Amino acid sequence: MSESMPPSSFTRYCGNYVISDLEQHRLSVARISAFNDPFELYFRPGKRLTRSAGRNTVRSRMRREGFWAMAASYFPGHTRKQLKRLVRGKMGQMISRHIEKQDALVEFQRSHSWETMEQYVRLMCFTEPKENDPAEVPMWGYYGAKHEGVRIHIAKGFCEQVGSLIRVQYESEPPELDLSLDPEGKDFYEFTGRVIRAKSCAWSHENEWRLMILIERCFKGSDANGLRRDFIKVSPEHIFRIDLGIRFDRNLLARADGLRAKFPQMEIYETERHSHAYYPVYSKRV
Repeated sequence: MSESMPPSSFTRYCGNYVISDLEQHRLSVARISAFNDPFELYFRPGKRLTRSAGRNTVRSRMRREGFWAMAASYFPGHTRKQLKRLVRGKMGQMISRHIEKQDALVEFQRSHSWETMEQYVRLMCFTEPKENDPAEVPMWGYYGAKHEGVRIHIAKGFCEQVGSLIRVQYESEPPELDLSLDPEGKDFYEFTGRVIRAKSCAWSHENEWRLMILIERCFKGSDANGLRRDFIKVSPEHIFRIDLGIRFDRNLLARADGLRAKFPQMEIYETERHSHAYYPVYSKRV
């Protein structure tokens, strides 16, 4: 598989609440703030700003109409020509203030990235299919409710239909922010894309893909615990298999079997410990 080519299907490890969700032809989507890794959307500051770099940043801001609208609010009654004269006179102060605040700028950009994602986007996280692989065990452990949950197999067509797929890139260090970038410019936009894709090498066993979904495509609903969550609809043809964890609640087997009526192509597998290896084995449930 090439570096950017997605597989034909993905897997998602869930708690057994997903049985209730699938009964309603829906899957939950996440806010970035709910991710378990506190280093999501994290980056490290680059070299300290020089006076020259600070001047370039200020000049970049001056090319935006919003800058002059703000200047007009500070100095009402001035013409654009008068405002430009005032700003030129304060250029040195503006550059010094920007350089002095570069540490605060880093923290602002970190929080701003989170807030922007929360406002506009929801995410679903998937892993490439795994079988006969020890990397399954931690996936079941921390995403599959300590092996009490379910692993669902989802067709790539679902992802292509509802959002944009991003393959996670595992790195030894967080991406480095160039403090001279214009936060509203193209280069900074490309940098934020890298931040969204980046994750610590500590998670490389996941082979994760992220599905970004615009919030207007989602809907609100109550989950199995009565909590309000965001969801996305899923069509019958997009779920073709579910695996029940080693510790799956046997009282839920009848409901799991009943999902075949809602997802005619779906197969159900039960999970057991391998007799002599550190990974599970699967047997088709009839």
